[in-house]
Amino acid sequence: MIRGYTPVDVSAYLIINGVVVVPGVVFLTSFVVLLNILLRSKYLVYVVAVSTGAGLIYLYNTGYKHWSYNTLLYQLWKYHDLTGATMLAYRLYCLALAAACLALAHILFERRS
Repeated sequence: MIRGYTPVDVSAYLIINGVVVVPGVVFLTSFVVLLNILLRSKYLVYVVAVSTGAGLIYLYNTGYKHWSYNTLLYQLWKYHDLTGATMLAYRLYCLALAAACLALAHILFERRS
């Protein structure tokens, strides 16, 4: 184990989580925060978020996997793609969308004076 001969390659999991999962979670969280600010109803946001997720899962399972609405790149990457520049560009795209959602939520949030 000291030489790195382990049955599980931990670096592969760290790369996948760091490059694919974490930016996706950041984007989805910021999108739901924006929805909460725009819709002003906690239960309505729950319905919209769950139905959007269910609709996207349905579309992905039927073969619709374009990158413009598939920000998590579900079934669009292979393991060797993680080291390329296109995956970094897609992840920066995902993080830019998250920053835009958070900026809009900050601007549109009504503050009591």
